[in-house]
Amino acid sequence: MPAARLPILMYHKVGPVLAGSHVAGHYVSEPAFRRQMNWLRALKFTSVDLAPYEAAFLPKRPIAITFDDGYRNNLSYAAPAMKAVGMFGIVYLVSERLGATNDWDDGLEPLMTVSEVQEWIRAGNRIGCHSATHAHLPEVPEKQLLAEVIGAKDQLQELFGPNVKTFCYPYGQSNSTVKRAVQTAGFEAACGTGKGSNRADSDQFDLRRINVRADTWGPLFLLKLLRAYRNAA
Repeated sequence: MPAARLPILMYHKVGPVLAGSHVAGHYVSEPAFRRQMNWLRALKFTSVDLAPYEAAFLPKRPIAITFDDGYRNNLSYAAPAMKAVGMFGIVYLVSERLGATNDWDDGLEPLMTVSEVQEWIRAGNRIGCHSATHAHLPEVPEKQLLAEVIGAKDQLQELFGPNVKTFCYPYGQSNSTVKRAVQTAGFEAACGTGKGSNRADSDQFDLRRINVRADTWGPLFLLKLLRAYRNAA
């Protein structure tokens, strides 16, 4: 019988905080991340992709592990920890910022290069699209929206092949126009930042996630998982 709930974890950065960062709360330390992955293994979770969406519910206890923006520290710290417990993650890449930095925040943290993304994929992980420039998509004109969504998908598929099937809204921001552009681009699912877990009949283009931050200490991580099961969209 397929699982009734699909929780999706949302991470940004894994590893030490860079001095001067304005978004230190986005970091999860490597030891904390390893503990969280060990708990998932102990609780018999199975990591899943989000496309095709229906297939994500096939394991008895599925979970999707997502990373926004494509930071190099995801490869350095998160990838080995997931591999050690037989899991994989989905990193959402900003197509025109590969090898650059997070200039939409403080611009300090390096993003994965093309070769590093390829290394991420070879390790068994997945990729998705997080727009072309990390723009506020509901605010941009139609021509730019198409470049941010369809153009970004084309860029990523040219570099990494056809398996760019899911999208993640920058800042969690979307509306009917943005969702329509994502569907027109051929994406099969999209993540927002609404809290909770998902059911098979949830809106595949506004999937809920569990935000894991620097202050998500051990018991709180487990509590967030429990709350997500209770609050499924």
